[in-house]
Amino acid sequence: MIGLATDVARSNGPAKRAYRQVMEMMAGIFAANLGRSPVAEVGGAADNADRQRALAVVALCVGGMVLARAVDDEPTANELRAASRRYASALAGWEQETAG
Repeated sequence: MIGLATDVARSNGPAKRAYRQVMEMMAGIFAANLGRSPVAEVGGAADNADRQRALAVVALCVGGMVLARAVDDEPTANELRAASRRYASALAGWEQETAG
């Protein structure tokens, strides 16, 4: 998901379809295992909250790594990875491990 995002964006239907299918599987696994959304009642989004939260976690996971790999400053890259991990974990309701 991380390494192919840019190439797939420039490709045609079959590659984009396959990429979407993998992303949908990833989001489906997250949605099935995240539990109740902390924002389920906000804006009447209860019906679609699990999917929306799963998509947001996928976007944070993949997007955070894509950006971290693209910047030329290692401290900024590390900060991007840490922030993405922290907020994806919080959004998903996962316990955050303490970094040593």
